[in-house]
Formats: sequence, structure tokens, C-alpha cells
Amino acid sequence: MAEINYEEYTKAFEEAVTKLQSINGDRKKIPPLLEKICSILRIAKINVIKEPLNSDMSLHGELETVLFDGGDCDDTRYLVFTEKTENVVKIDFIFFQKKDSEDWDDGERERIHSLQKIIFVHLGWFQLIDFFKNIQNYDTRFHVHNVSYAFEQIQKHIDNGTLNEYGLASFNIHRLTTINRQMGEKKGTLIIKKYFQEIEAIIKNKGFICATGGDNGIILFKKELLETLVAFFAGVEIKIDDEIDGKIELKSHAGIRTDMDDFNSIPELIDSVNMLVQLSKQKSGLKIIFYDDDIKKHNAKKKHIEQIFKAALRNEEFKVFYQPKVNLHNYSLCGAEALVRWIRADEKIFPDEFIPIIENNGSIKNLDLYMLNHVCASLKRWINEGKKVVPVSVNLSRATLHVPNLLNMIFDTIDSYRIPHTLIQIELTESASGANDIALKHIITGLHEAGISTAIDDFGTGFSSLSIIHDLPWDVLKIDKSLLKGSQKEGSREQIMFKSIISMAKNIDLTCIVEGVETREDVRLLKESDCYLAQGYYFDRPMPEEDFEKKL
Repeated sequence: MAEINYEEYTKAFEEAVTKLQSINGDRKKIPPLLEKICSILRIAKINVIKEPLNSDMSLHGELETVLFDGGDCDDTRYLVFTEKTENVVKIDFIFFQKKDSEDWDDGERERIHSLQKIIFVHLGWFQLIDFFKNIQNYDTRFHVHNVSYAFEQIQKHIDNGTLNEYGLASFNIHRLTTINRQMGEKKGTLIIKKYFQEIEAIIKNKGFICATGGDNGIILFKKELLETLVAFFAGVEIKIDDEIDGKIELKSHAGIRTDMDDFNSIPELIDSVNMLVQLSKQKSGLKIIFYDDDIKKHNAKKKHIEQIFKAALRNEEFKVFYQPKVNLHNYSLCGAEALVRWIRADEKIFPDEFIPIIENNGSIKNLDLYMLNHVCASLKRWINEGKKVVPVSVNLSRATLHVPNLLNMIFDTIDSYRIPHTLIQIELTESASGANDIALKHIITGLHEAGISTAIDDFGTGFSSLSIIHDLPWDVLKIDKSLLKGSQKEGSREQIMFKSIISMAKNIDLTCIVEGVETREDVRLLKESDCYLAQGYYFDRPMPEEDFEKKL
């Protein structure tokens, strides 16, 4: 048997252990540290093989690694030591003996086992370092990369000059909120995961997919995959279980950019395709939008509006216009809606140009509270002047619902002007009513308890659950003009639906008002349907404050 110099062995072992603690997970530094101790113990090669024990686990890094290779290996003589971590991973450590060397004796086997334990401890630490490095770039819910990874990879392509070989797509899975409601969140998560896996199968090594939150993602892809991805976004069947009929067809709103030259930063590049997705959602039936010259102009305008918005708010460039509400019993003024108009010098920026932009970036909450403050100031002045004031409704957007302490901010604003709560009505769009049931319930209930009227605006343009209308203490149902148009034909389905909504609202003690009233026939239909509150161009267009106050 070969004699071991135990003094030399002990010194080499201690040196290897000490240095392993200081290399901070850098595997490239491991072989030189093991060279001396492996030479003493006649170890030619060390292989490490990892195997997941849980099918749901995704192991980071390579599953099989050569940890040390000193050459001159005898593949027929080796020792295997196995380690397991609870239901996560099994790791085999295989130590190969040098050719033409004497077999290991029991003492040497024990020392090799001790070396294996030390390596296992440090590899576990390295694995943990890897995990934390990886989790920064990984979405563990859907088992794909996250947006941090996208930033890193796009930067690498910029540095290498290869970005123009690729296109960039952002997508949002259509109707997934409805699917979650019908099937449950657990199955919804599984559907998203499988959808992402299908995209990964298309891309393979020609790009990457990243989850960006919920049912959203971005893809960097070789341009040759463009047609395949467009077809995928247009509709694909996803198998959701092992049942014969366990499939669902998914479509996505998508924004795609193949021109990668015109951008100043990676966030701006990603924003440019995210913005296309938002545009796609706003356009009926249009699911995929490509970045082109028109979009560039739109994007430039969006950036301009974002840049000047705060200063415009400070300079009070936003003016309150009032559109009267009319009582059809006697055609008297019974209220008004406060509508914003942006007048910059002599230029008018229309609401449909700036509202979607500041809704998307969250700035609209500042405008909502600005409007409430200005309405209260005007009401206070009119009261002091002895005018016969009417209630005024102020709109709140979905984003504003999530402002911390919103109720107290509303109350403080109204009360600071000593305005009776009955003179203010808060309107929320039907889409806002479906945004977050908990936030909505808190706001509507709090306003009701404070004697402030609330209205569902634009009813009929979305898919609100009737239970939300029934369960919350709303005061007013504001029917969108889209339900009014087409309801003139006697006995038509549209007319039956229109009258049924008004009847339902009255049965649950909701006041009905119809907006978009433009003709004498519209007025006739409202009266015939027993609805006597109206708003629309037939009576008045939105008007400046000085014109409206003449009507008081």
C-alpha cells in the first residue's frame, strides 16, 4: 500500500478548506485549490452530478460538472458518495482514481469521504449564492426570466453590436382576468406558465422570454421568428389538463418592434413596446401593433406630455369645464359634470390625447384631486355670491383609487371649503369598478357614510359584474350613450335592454341618468323609459366656468 505523508496531507487539507471559504462562489478557482490534496490521495478526477427530486423544482446551473480533472484517470476505479437535500436535489460525488496507482485503503477512503463532505458544504454555499444571483433575474412563479434579465441581455447585445439582429415584443394575454375568475387563480397561473413554455419552445436559443408581472411578458427574438410569433399571438390552444377537452384558446395584445435604432436607453426601448400593448387594448379588435413612423410620433408626443404635465398642473393650465345635467320633468338645471380641458397658451390638448398617458403612468391622481379642489373653490364662491348652486360630479380614475388615505384627502378638500357633502358627487367609470373590489368597496362605502353621492359612469361600455352594482351603496347609474344609440327602434333588442337596465336600476334604488342625449328622439325614449335625468349636446356642450355660472 502507498504510504501517505500525514503531515503533508494535513497541511494540504487545511489549506484547501481555508481557501475554499474565501473564493466567493467562483468555481474556476476550485481546481487549483484541490490539486495538492488530490495528488496526495491519488484522485485523478472529481465529477458532480445533480438530480432534482421534485418535478416542480428548477435547478440552476449545470446538472453535471467536472469539479477537478488532473488527467491520467482510471474510469474503472472510483468512489461514489451521495448527498440529498429534503425532496429538492440529489448530488452524486464521483472520485476517480489515478491510473496505475495502488487501490485506496479504508483510511484513504475515509479521508476522501471527509474531502467530499467539505466540498459538499462549499458547493451548497455556492448553490445558495447562485440561487440569489439567479432569483434576481428569474420569475419563480412561471419559471422564466424576469425583466432584470432582459435589461442585462439587451445591454450585452448593444455592447456586442448584435441588437439589430433581433426584434422586441411586449404582450398581454387577452381576457386572463375573466379566466382567473372562472377557473381560479391556481389554474390561471398554470395557464400563464404553459403559455410562456410554448413561447420558449418557439424561441429556443434565438432569444428569450421574460415575465413582467401577471399576464404580461416581453420577448427578444431573432427576426426570422417574427411571423411565427405573430401567428402565436393571434391565437393558440393551450392544454390545461389531461382531459380530452382540457384546452383553452388564448390570444394576446402585442406590440412588436423590429427597428432597434431609435432609442436612448433600455427602459425607453422596453417602454416603446409596452406602450403599443396599451394602444392595442384601446383599439377595438386590433390585437397586434407594430412600431412605425406614426407610433414614433405618438411616442414623442407621449414623452412630451409626460415632461410638461407637472409644470402645467402647477401653472393651472388645466381648466374646469361644466356640462349641465337636466331634469326632463321641467327641463331645469339639476346638476353638472366637471370635465377637464388643457389649454396651453392658445393651444388646446384634448382629453383623449393626454388622459390615457397620465392614467398609464399614475399621474392622473394629481389631476383628479386638482379638479376636486377647483370645483370646491367654485362652489364656495357661488354660494357666497348667493347663486342657486347644483351638485357637481367629479371623476376619479382607477389609479386614484389606490392613493393612500384617499378618503380623508377627499373629505379634507371638501370640508376645507365648508361645502355641503350633498353638492359633490364622485363618478367612477365602469372599468374602474372592476379594477379592485377591495379598494372600490372601501371608497364607495366611505363616501356613502359621509353623505357623498357616488355614480357608476359609462355603464354599458365594460363587463361589470351586476353583483358589484348590487352589493355596494352606489347612488347613481350613468348609462353610456352607446346603449342609447340604436335603441330607437320600437321593440328592438337594444331598446328592450336599454329599458330593462333603467328598470333594474330603479328596483335597487339607483337613480338613472343617461349621457350622450343628442336628439328629440333620445329625449322621447328617456321619458318613455321612465328616466328623467339627462346630459348631452341636445341641451348643452361642456362650457367654461364663466358660461356655466350664468345658468345658476
